[in-house]
Amino acid sequence: MTGTQRAEPDDIFFIIQDVIDAAGGNENLELYAYLPSFHKRNVQKNIKMNAVLDISSNELATLLFSPPRGVIANHQRILFF
Repeated sequence: MTGTQRAEPDDIFFIIQDVIDAAGGNENLELYAYLPSFHKRNVQKNIKMNAVLDISSNELATLLFSPPRGVIANHQRILFF
């Protein structure tokens, strides 16, 4: 999606930290921070975000093309935003 996105007055907004805190304890969900993107944008991950694991390009490739560590499932979902 590109261009200008505008929020409607009655839209519901989520604070990403609240979403991470709520989902972080789920044993079937892993959250990652893609470090090359952070470096390119000259930002750092908040050290309090313990539920979010750092991931490099090689680790991302492994995640995309190999079964996740210790997970036995017929499928996996990977969400990018």
